[in-house]
Amino acid sequence: MLRRAVLNYLSKLSQLRSYGGQVWPLSKPVSAGTALRTPRITDALARFGASLLGRTVGLMALSALLAFGHWGSFASAQNVPVEVVVTIPPLADWVQQVGGERVRVTTLLTPGTSPHTFEPSPAEMRKISTAQLFVQVGLGLDDWGARLAKVANGKVRVLSLGEYLRERKLLPDIDELNSGTVEILNHAHASHESDHIHGHYDPHFWLDPHLAQQCVEEIRNQLKTIDATGMAEYDANCQSYVSKLATLDRELREELRGCTGKGMVNYHNAFAYFARRYGLRIAGVIEEYAGKTPSERYLRELTREVKKRGVSVIFAEPQFNPRLAEILATEAGARVETLDPLGSGKPGSYEFTLRELARKIRQALCP
Repeated sequence: MLRRAVLNYLSKLSQLRSYGGQVWPLSKPVSAGTALRTPRITDALARFGASLLGRTVGLMALSALLAFGHWGSFASAQNVPVEVVVTIPPLADWVQQVGGERVRVTTLLTPGTSPHTFEPSPAEMRKISTAQLFVQVGLGLDDWGARLAKVANGKVRVLSLGEYLRERKLLPDIDELNSGTVEILNHAHASHESDHIHGHYDPHFWLDPHLAQQCVEEIRNQLKTIDATGMAEYDANCQSYVSKLATLDRELREELRGCTGKGMVNYHNAFAYFARRYGLRIAGVIEEYAGKTPSERYLRELTREVKKRGVSVIFAEPQFNPRLAEILATEAGARVETLDPLGSGKPGSYEFTLRELARKIRQALCP
């Protein structure tokens, strides 16, 4: 439409001439002796119109590139970083480790914010609108992300890591955990709510560095699809980071060897994968479903069990109000410590987060 308007304008321009600083149609009578300035002004206007037309054609070409999905290769050719938006901080670190300087990562959730209770604002929508790759956990934790991505940017590539891992030893959700080294005390209370917040699988898989390695490899694959010129760099970065995560896994296993104590009481069921990986026991959780206040009856039963087992530490989380943890600790004669399952998202923060978890758990359970 804009191109047609410019062409019409240029066509009409050829029928105009200037008189006394005004533009007149050629049919307008002109007094004898009037000096016409048509060539200079019309030439200038013609040059302006041609310039505008050129810019219009350029914009149309760029639009065509976007429309047919060539933005990734176009951006690479111009040395423009691949725009990646993620939901939670651990995913940001994974993408940055693999992408290096070839990616620009935006995290929707700031430190201290929980994906369970997050409500996106117009600012978050604007962040997604320029993304080429959107990475989320999935499995009911942050599925709002994919919906936002499709609304804000219909052409964005969405990677839901939970779907990718679905057949790779994911844990069942809280109402199905009742065996092995994970002992969820509220199993009987949770089983009546089949339509719970997470669906069928526990989405907190990022706290298992072995599963994290598989996620990192899939992020590498997605970046290679978007930015083919960076394949070698993505492969090298991925291999290096996977090696670091394998080393981290061995360190944590050694740090927590034989450290079961009397069991962990956590704010919500965020640490089942970490517990399974390193042989820990979870004695209970304060919130059966994150973001939903537990009943008084449930809290009374949990307090009784904590006293019975002699649990000395209740773990709060920075994403949730610690008040319930403090009340439980006071009633049970325990103290409150904080475990952060998300971290900051800065480069290297994922490894730091898991090391901090291991250190604090060991101090609490095996002093």
